[in-house]
Amino acid sequence: MVSVVACLVLGLVLLASAVLKLVDGAGSRAALATYGVTRGAAAVWGALVAVEAALAVAVGAGIDAAAYAAGGLMALFCAAQAAALSGGRGGAPCACFGSRGRISQASIGRTAVLAIALAALPLLPRSEPTTDGWLAIGLAFALLGLVVLAI
Repeated sequence: MVSVVACLVLGLVLLASAVLKLVDGAGSRAALATYGVTRGAAAVWGALVAVEAALAVAVGAGIDAAAYAAGGLMALFCAAQAAALSGGRGGAPCACFGSRGRISQASIGRTAVLAIALAALPLLPRSEPTTDGWLAIGLAFALLGLVVLAI
């Protein structure tokens, strides 16, 4: 049951990232300049949104290959952020969760933790939740949704 919850949570994180890039399209496309992407930024942005959304759905569904692919993508993002930070672009927009995020040691650490968590997903023991387990998972997500709405 832990693997199901972890897949759902990490899938939602990836989906949130894709949706935030989509909502603030202009800002996210402009933030790609931090990584040297100026020509074809719209195509790169579109591909990033599509790939993140597809991986989010597949990770949420518990597909091992998607978890490894998403982990690899996050590792690539981590390396790009580290290169940008070492190139003196600290504080520049990172486009991680829309255009509000900034490149910093914290953003690199967050991306590295996400990459490790995604790559470790297939290693978690798998067990299909019972009906009561699914109800508990649904209740937990509903309560989490209420907390988010309250904030």
